[in-house]
Amino acid sequence: MERIESISFMLKRRSKVDSITCLNVMSDKHLLIVMRVCMKGFKIDFSTGLHIDLDDWDSSTQRVKPSCDTAEQINEGLKMTKLVFKSCVRLFDREGVDPNKRELTEEYRRMSREFGRVLSTDKAVVDNEGERLKDRSDRFWNSLDQFRSENNVLREWGEATREKFHSLKTHMEAFEQMKRESNKKFALTFEFFTKEGLDEYCQYVQDHFNLRNVTMMKHLDFLRWFLRWALSVDKNHNIAFESYRPHLRCNQRRVISLGVDELQRIANLQFASDNQEENVAFEHARDVFLFMCLTGLRYSDVYNLNHCDLVAPNGMAITTIKTNDNLNINLNKFAWAILKKYEKAGLPDGKALPVTSNQKLNEHIHKLCRMAGITQPTRMVYYKGAKRYDEIKPKCDWISSKIGRKTFVCIALSLGIDRDTIMKWTGHKDYKSMDPYVDIVDSHKQKAMKLFDQLNLWNIGKDDDPDKK
Repeated sequence: MERIESISFMLKRRSKVDSITCLNVMSDKHLLIVMRVCMKGFKIDFSTGLHIDLDDWDSSTQRVKPSCDTAEQINEGLKMTKLVFKSCVRLFDREGVDPNKRELTEEYRRMSREFGRVLSTDKAVVDNEGERLKDRSDRFWNSLDQFRSENNVLREWGEATREKFHSLKTHMEAFEQMKRESNKKFALTFEFFTKEGLDEYCQYVQDHFNLRNVTMMKHLDFLRWFLRWALSVDKNHNIAFESYRPHLRCNQRRVISLGVDELQRIANLQFASDNQEENVAFEHARDVFLFMCLTGLRYSDVYNLNHCDLVAPNGMAITTIKTNDNLNINLNKFAWAILKKYEKAGLPDGKALPVTSNQKLNEHIHKLCRMAGITQPTRMVYYKGAKRYDEIKPKCDWISSKIGRKTFVCIALSLGIDRDTIMKWTGHKDYKSMDPYVDIVDSHKQKAMKLFDQLNLWNIGKDDDPDKK
């Protein structure tokens, strides 16, 4: 996409002969809308096939004015025209081809014809189209299987990604079966996924599988991933999914973490149950969880941590399981003390810590936090469709192994450690991924605001100074 410098829309005015004066005059009616594409090295003008009067055109937005009766249809057509061209360029990019003006024009016209055919295709099935529909349905399902098998190898998918695409296929199979209850000849195809088709599919999946809006949006991202791949290998010619944006309310998930005082309470827990085996299990879970809070490691990386990953003097070098990042992490004295505690414990396979299954660890973490008195009511807000849900539970019930990493980042920020250093430890790729953590570190924000108090702008009386009251 870097080769596209700009895409703009303009009106092509044309002259006509005045019936009275017999002179050429410029017409302001029924003007053709032209898409001008500026590429590196050349520019091309494409006819959109759409017309509008000059008075109904807004040159600043390059769109039809809302007051025009046909504004919605024409503006949607301009958006889709732009998407068709971007998809055309994307095909060349994936093939590693630098197209000339003629090649680009021909490919754009071909994709425009295909897209026009898709829009005009009736999704209902008539008797004499049965065989053609079956071919299109086979192409859809075979493409999905090919996409999963190829990308699983090429992209080295983890178990979580494989499971997401398994769910995608399961949901689409269930949707197809539901549609066949009212139309026995229905079959899912690429052509089905127009805006209307996507609306119907998303509504079914969210209602039938009881998905939250955030989960539904993620599911839709995986569907787009597949459809975009199918477009790149010329299996799919329907690009309606590129502009599809369902109106689902999604709030940013609240970041829950533990404070230093809460970590101290967990660290100072004493286990005096008559069941010695249970005491040991709680002690192991407590140490593993504290280690995660003090290093920012995910459960998968703590589970995989081996004595050979530890480097002198006080650090560790690991390759993360989830993202395959090579990280060199410095260890504070508390994290190092936990490792030393199990150095000669004789754990199997050279493991550095006594890590159980994630499910069992989370069960113990809930109980540890409850024992430490971390039980204040905590609210989580989410949406399903247009309905808001407020779920309030004791904080201990929200705490799991995932909170260890979040706690590490929040405490590091509150200590004034810069984001770049934290990102080198945790493997976060950009500042945006750190923003949710920065927003909740109130003590860090309060400390930063205190820097303004050092400015000698004017004299402030004691009654006006909040710190003197």
